[in-house]
Amino acid sequence: MNNQIQSSRVPAFNIPAVILVFIAGFTVIHLYRESLNNIADSNVLFQFGFVPKLFFSDVKYANISIWFSAITYALLHGSWTHLILNSVWFVAFGSVVARALGAGLFVLFFGITAIFSALIYGALHPNLMVPLIGASGSVSGAMAAALLMVPASNDQVDYSIKYSLLPLKEALKERRVQATIFIWVLINIFSGIGTSPSMVDENAQIAWEAHLAGFFCGLVLIGPMYRLKKVV
Repeated sequence: MNNQIQSSRVPAFNIPAVILVFIAGFTVIHLYRESLNNIADSNVLFQFGFVPKLFFSDVKYANISIWFSAITYALLHGSWTHLILNSVWFVAFGSVVARALGAGLFVLFFGITAIFSALIYGALHPNLMVPLIGASGSVSGAMAAALLMVPASNDQVDYSIKYSLLPLKEALKERRVQATIFIWVLINIFSGIGTSPSMVDENAQIAWEAHLAGFFCGLVLIGPMYRLKKVV
């Protein structure tokens, strides 16, 4: 009887607070941009989106926002569809990583994967003047990291699932991991074939290269960060 009562109290959705804060932030920022006229919104995109040509030029020394654009671009989205899709994937995979790392380290994880995604994308397109936007690189990183997380126990107090980490070398031997990596790489490569910045959005570029960079960054980064969680 007690078990039945306890089971009935288990929440249907147990999304970590840090994930909800991120999604709320994405939403508020997009609502604010929707209140702007086209010129003002373009100014926001070029100031806070990641523009490779500006970031890798001397202009950044005169404008500090360009330095931070390697992170702030991940808070901007090209459309409501873009925002909603990223949020759904963020809940699915980011929740696993957030539970494993805790809020503080998860924010760090998000930041590192975002920066890595932007820098790799910028290195591939150093002369591009179209802003890169979207949290897709960090979401892809969370997806990769979640592949290595294995449920270890279920906490009966806060109903949260505890995770243990599958070492990367072992994970890469598993067919589900190999298949996921292969499929994700193919999806992103084929989605990028034949596209250009002007075909994605007139003001902003959402790039498959950044998705893959974030994915492989997350795959490698989760191990050290999980071990850091054990220390702190």
